[in-house]
Amino acid sequence: MSKQTFEINEDQLEKLHVRAAAWYSPTDRKIYQGKLGQRQAQMVMVPGVSAVDVVILLQEVLGLERPAYNLRNITRVIAMDNLKASIPVFGKHAAFRKVPELTETGIAGGTWSTVDFSLWKNKYPIVVSDEAQLRAGVDIFGTQTRDAAGALAEAENLDIRDAIATVTAVAGHDWGAMTGDVSTSNPYDDIIGVMTTIGGLGYPPDFVAANPLVWGKFFGNTYVKGQLAGATYPDLTKVGGFPIPGLAGVTGFSDFALTNTEAAVGGRNYALVLGSGPTSAVKYRDEDKDADIYMVRQWLEPQVVIANAVRRLTGVRT
Repeated sequence: MSKQTFEINEDQLEKLHVRAAAWYSPTDRKIYQGKLGQRQAQMVMVPGVSAVDVVILLQEVLGLERPAYNLRNITRVIAMDNLKASIPVFGKHAAFRKVPELTETGIAGGTWSTVDFSLWKNKYPIVVSDEAQLRAGVDIFGTQTRDAAGALAEAENLDIRDAIATVTAVAGHDWGAMTGDVSTSNPYDDIIGVMTTIGGLGYPPDFVAANPLVWGKFFGNTYVKGQLAGATYPDLTKVGGFPIPGLAGVTGFSDFALTNTEAAVGGRNYALVLGSGPTSAVKYRDEDKDADIYMVRQWLEPQVVIANAVRRLTGVRT
């Protein structure tokens, strides 16, 4: 069975005939017809097969992506229609304690810093030739739409992983190491030690994020198995995370995008911010190649905004 590839660059795309375009605004959660930023008409129903195809593509991609956005759950998401923005971030300061009666304390205003966003785009092309549509015994467009959703969600998770990779690392222990039938290290010692550091800096920690391979070592550890007695093994694929046995109030998140030897520990309301920009879809027609091309573009940028609110536990799996 021969495999054909279709290569086209951005410059070539711009020379092709645009059949339809639409974009999704994350700020008002609506789909609009036209180029990115245009709001002449909200898309409820539009005439023309091409325009309907693009709207359906956007709806399908956005809907299929949502369950796969594992790591955006550990960020504070800021919806942005503009690709550049600056947001203020407040730095915590201590309260005045045990103030005696009629004692002046002065004013401590805390500190503000500005985080600048310049969103980048992740792209996924869907190419459907006329022959493929006529010969296929399956829904070619639907199959590629599902692939697009998974690929874009994976790209976002990888981008968040890259942001996590910049934070302070703390050496942990190999959670899978054993002597006989007993684990040589206690994962709770590593995690609670880091939580204590973060909490002491004024940022309540409430998440642990790790690769499924790391979670496998965690739940296989004999110290953790004691906490699982009579309990149901957590569903690592659960949207929104899962409770971690022995760590009340702390939510676990699992994703293959994360480094498989580390675990991230932090506070969801403080550590990371995800600038979540618009998503657009444009349909082109290439008559020379007898193919329809759908280009899906998604703009985003994750950043660590408060470095003291998150740590990387390294070496927890070898």
